[in-house]
Amino acid sequence: MPHKSFTAPVSGYVIEKNVNRSDAVPGGCCAAFFYHCQPDEVWVMASVFETDIAKIKTGYHAEVM
Repeated sequence: MPHKSFTAPVSGYVIEKNVNRSDAVPGGCCAAFFYHCQPDEVWVMASVFETDIAKIKTGYHAEVM
């Protein structure tokens, strides 16, 4: 059976994938295969030791994994 391609109507990032290449999807299925977003702004909550709070400043770069 040939694979189908999906294209998002706008640019952005896939943030959740609920189907794999080998999955069989029944006809009439209404579940979302992918969730897509345009993250213009992202908020992150982080835990910081009280002794390190003075080292954290607005505008610092961070790596979030």
